[in-house]
Amino acid sequence: MSKTRALLLATVGLAGLAAIPAWASDAYGNPFEGEGFVKDDWQLVCDNTLTCRAAGYGSEDGDTAKPASILLTAVPKQRAIEAELMLQNVDDEESAPEIAWLNQHGSQVLLYLNNKAYGKVQLDSESLSGTLNTTQIEQLLAHSRQNTKIEFRSGAYTWSVSDKGLTAILLKLDEVQGRVGTPLALVSSKANQRMIPKSAKPIPKIYMPPIYPSYDAKRYLDPIRAKSWRANIYSWITVNAKENLDDECSLLNPENYEWSDDNEWTLTPIDANHTLASHVCWRGAYNQGEGFWVINHEKPTKPTLITYSGGSYEDGQIFASHRGRGPGDCVSVNEWTWNGTTFVKSSAFDTGLCRMIQLGGAWILPTYVSEVIPNKTQSKPIHR
Repeated sequence: MSKTRALLLATVGLAGLAAIPAWASDAYGNPFEGEGFVKDDWQLVCDNTLTCRAAGYGSEDGDTAKPASILLTAVPKQRAIEAELMLQNVDDEESAPEIAWLNQHGSQVLLYLNNKAYGKVQLDSESLSGTLNTTQIEQLLAHSRQNTKIEFRSGAYTWSVSDKGLTAILLKLDEVQGRVGTPLALVSSKANQRMIPKSAKPIPKIYMPPIYPSYDAKRYLDPIRAKSWRANIYSWITVNAKENLDDECSLLNPENYEWSDDNEWTLTPIDANHTLASHVCWRGAYNQGEGFWVINHEKPTKPTLITYSGGSYEDGQIFASHRGRGPGDCVSVNEWTWNGTTFVKSSAFDTGLCRMIQLGGAWILPTYVSEVIPNKTQSKPIHR
């Protein structure tokens, strides 16, 4: 633990809780957005129900041990938290000896905190993930108040999780859930400032009305109407756009077409009164974004923007998935669901920091969750 972290902890314990910026001036981010609140090798991501997840990773400072990741999940007003472990598992030749050893020895590792053993963690042989028990979690929280070497060992092999940023992340979690200065606090129970613990918020429910199934929605598209819309939709969107389209959706502009199919519009009927229009907006080295607009048949000249960074549409839902970098070891995912009038956000999550723990990302860290309740009745076409 750095001198700054030690001083920070002493300040919280003896002089009361300071404002968050004073805790960690080099921390950044909002815990309710994207990759969340990040400090060094740890991040905190909270969703709209106030459930918070703190994830820590192996150091990038040349540590000789293999990296691992720990995920702590805290529900409001509950002192007990859950903790999961994941060892690096990117299926490369360098990891093969460790994986072979684990498979031969029961897929178990020993938790060590400052070179003292605190019991075994049983791993799933495929994902190399496992769950810490209550004693291990309590010891991890207790050690978060000091400079701690966090390791998992099996035979001659060692995997590590950095403690840099852990204190600041747990302090931020205490603040977000109102634990500061209370017996529920993870690290700030002795703070002079006492907060009122916050209750969990209910999960929003989204009721989907009848829609045209994706596999045959196209047959409900009026070809004459579609031709007219394709000829005019660019001008409609340009007139109604509040953003700079060259910044948000540069490939919507005919002058910026890169490939022959950049001028193509996809029109997909959603129900008898609405059609979804999509067009490629931008391309990057390993990502692409499509713009999606809802056309109300009664007011076709005023398309409603849903997103400039979508990916696909299927059965009443728009999906988007983007890699944080080329290897694909971190991904952000968003989803919008049709509610009869428009598409509303129904899910948003990241899969953790880009630390090569697992391709596709180590964890599911949502900033938004909901319960989507589908209507299994298929919409019947009404030609207008």
